[in-house]
Amino acid sequence: MAAIGQYRSFGRAAHALGMSQPALSKSIKVLETALGVRLFERGKSGAVPTVFGQLILSQGGALIHNLDALVVEIDRMNNLASGTLSVGAGFFPYDLLVVPAVGRLARMYPGLHLRVAHADWRLVSQQVLAGTLDIGITGVARADRDAALVVEPLTAQVARFFVRRRHPLSGAAKLSLKQLAPYPFVMGPVPPRLAPFLQRAGIKGRIDPLTGDFIPAITVDSIALMNAFVRDTDGFGAAPEAAISAELKAGQFVALPVDAPWAVTEPGIIRLRERASTPALEAFLAEVRAIDRAARARVPRRPVGSQHR
Repeated sequence: MAAIGQYRSFGRAAHALGMSQPALSKSIKVLETALGVRLFERGKSGAVPTVFGQLILSQGGALIHNLDALVVEIDRMNNLASGTLSVGAGFFPYDLLVVPAVGRLARMYPGLHLRVAHADWRLVSQQVLAGTLDIGITGVARADRDAALVVEPLTAQVARFFVRRRHPLSGAAKLSLKQLAPYPFVMGPVPPRLAPFLQRAGIKGRIDPLTGDFIPAITVDSIALMNAFVRDTDGFGAAPEAAISAELKAGQFVALPVDAPWAVTEPGIIRLRERASTPALEAFLAEVRAIDRAARARVPRRPVGSQHR
């Protein structure tokens, strides 16, 4: 196994070991049958270890010499009662999809080991590609261009600009984006494809010279912080209606009558193409898809003309 992990090829590994490729393939097949899991996936990148193969390679010596311990560890990873799952998410998907999905999963399977990371959408994609995250839920404008990733789009929604109830603009019948410019914009970094719309309107902020992102006057890393700033200041935010529905219903926030069909959130599920799935991952995906379907039914879709985070 170590030779296959090193060379990423059954043929080169067999040559290095001085044995035939069929004999090596057969020995791996016997081990996979005994353990009940696949250890390698064959694809364009060669023989890539699955999560179970990575386990054996990372802990090789001690586990291989103790097959009972190896079987117990693989059963743990491959079992919903005590498996593992690492998830990364961007600004809006973190609160709207990942947090409720992980909550449901934790209630159903309290023995699961769950790791949830809230990160910039670029970092989420990088970590999925590196194999440090099992899955990412984030903007897919960049991810869907990488052949190593499988991308499953989720519901796209137009973001609504909003303010606190007694904001100076809260009673307006119609507004242009330029009329928001005197007030601070509260949100996370906005991707480069949307920066020109904000710049042309004179929205307070700056362009990050390294990423091209538009950095709002008040930059936050979560919906909760954005809502808190909007609630307590004259700042305005932008979010899918699902992110502020409770505050809108309670009368704390007012959605501004700004026509901005370009302000689109378009999340998606990103996975490494050659990484084997696990029961924990499939259960998580089922919850994310269910939450996404429910949100799609509640929130009217509007025409979309671009992509967001």
